[in-house]
Amino acid sequence: MKTPLLDRFGLYAVIFMAAVLTAVAYIRFPVCYDDAYITFRYAQRIAQGLGFTYNDGVRSLGTTTPLFALILAGGASFFSPDHIPAMARLMGSLCFLASICLIYRIIIKLTSKSNIALLFAFLYATYPPSVSSSATGMEIPIFIAFMLLTYFLIIDGKTLPAGILTGLMLLIRPDAMVWAIALGCAILYGKTKLLKYISGFLAIALPSVLMITLYFGNPLPLSIIAKRVSYGPYFHLDYSNLLHVLVVFLPSRLAAHAGAVILIWGLLITIAAYVLHRSIGRKESVNSPAIAYMSLYPAFLWYGRTLMFEWYGYLLIPVIIIILAIAVSQALNAQRKFITNRIACAAGIILIVGWTILSFWRSLIFEPAFGQGGPGLVDLEQRALYFRDHTSPNAKIFTESIPQIGYISGRPIICEIGLVSPEVVKAKRKYGDKITENCKWYFDILREQKPEYLLLHAPDFDSNRLFPSRTADFLSDAEDSNYFFGNYQIVDVQEIINSGNYSGILPDRYHLFQRIGK
Repeated sequence: MKTPLLDRFGLYAVIFMAAVLTAVAYIRFPVCYDDAYITFRYAQRIAQGLGFTYNDGVRSLGTTTPLFALILAGGASFFSPDHIPAMARLMGSLCFLASICLIYRIIIKLTSKSNIALLFAFLYATYPPSVSSSATGMEIPIFIAFMLLTYFLIIDGKTLPAGILTGLMLLIRPDAMVWAIALGCAILYGKTKLLKYISGFLAIALPSVLMITLYFGNPLPLSIIAKRVSYGPYFHLDYSNLLHVLVVFLPSRLAAHAGAVILIWGLLITIAAYVLHRSIGRKESVNSPAIAYMSLYPAFLWYGRTLMFEWYGYLLIPVIIIILAIAVSQALNAQRKFITNRIACAAGIILIVGWTILSFWRSLIFEPAFGQGGPGLVDLEQRALYFRDHTSPNAKIFTESIPQIGYISGRPIICEIGLVSPEVVKAKRKYGDKITENCKWYFDILREQKPEYLLLHAPDFDSNRLFPSRTADFLSDAEDSNYFFGNYQIVDVQEIINSGNYSGILPDRYHLFQRIGK
């Protein structure tokens, strides 16, 4: 049997390996994920004394993580707004390392097996999406650390602080409500504990929702409302959205095959059902939050009807890791006569060695230097620098790709989806389901707001479509077409690239139009 010293040494080794991997991710992926820059702009403007706004004079909650924005704003006030991305990535890396420790402690609490806890903490620490999420600059590593901390507190019987922190999580991500429900399953039958948990949650959640409503006029972030308005009419995408929810944490080669995805999820559901069955028999309700969240979170995303991105699935990884650890522990307990300690130890060593080699090979050699979507992110960064250097500070930019454009350029932004633009949400609501047929709402914005620059996805514009509609005709009538080409002319992007200052721009990715009319 291992001594506590050996247990600590093993955990320190895992944390050291994770620190190396997250440092490599930081170096090889030099830019943050798209949505992070929306939060960065809010933090930047708060630090500059411009209020919790994205554009001057407009209170719109375009970020889903106001607490993270406030923390970054505090750091920016102390240091410099220029360091906001670096501060976000540092916080993400530290929370990633903390999450490894919490997973280790949680699994020990649930299984009483330090070797299994160490094995699955190692798997989480070296799983590529976990490592990638630590360097994205987004709030996800912080949210995961809070998830695991509240879970640990619930297991430890400290339900009041668990409720308080879960209420605080609503300010990190609104889907914390899903975790709050899942976490409550662990104490559903303990009236006193449940009351303390709910009291702690409401003590933070209610004032937070009230303050957000009073300041922004709505308890929900505008970004959530905008996505619902923009993507809601596309009912035919529900099945593909569901698949996107299911594959977001899987390797891309597996994610491309629907049959493999269904098979893997079928296996996970079977394992979760096995864990739940044995847990109910032993009255171990502390196992239920991970299982509940694995079921509720994909349903929440699917119902939300938004386009899915890789990072949406990062939140599922720790709970799936915990479920698998419990399942292995239960299986070993049930098969003690057939699986000896030597066999289990040998299998663990083989798994650890093989997985370590694979993880470092992927991080150091196989994974592209910029990570997923890297060249596209660099392209937007370069375009943002162009806007910053060559346009008026008051020049409005109408685009779907707002994150880097808005943060780096500092220009007023109109968002095609409506994430930070109430006027776009209002225009789309006016047309309702007709936004799937044409883009009349877009021309209403053009005529009303008269933006100086338009950034349009080249493939969609060339096929008379507008992202994110894809099925709606862009220039659907002569009046709109005449207005567009009578007031906007295309900018030669290749000339910008040839200047030598913005070589990271991809010429075929976007069309840039500049207003010429009054």
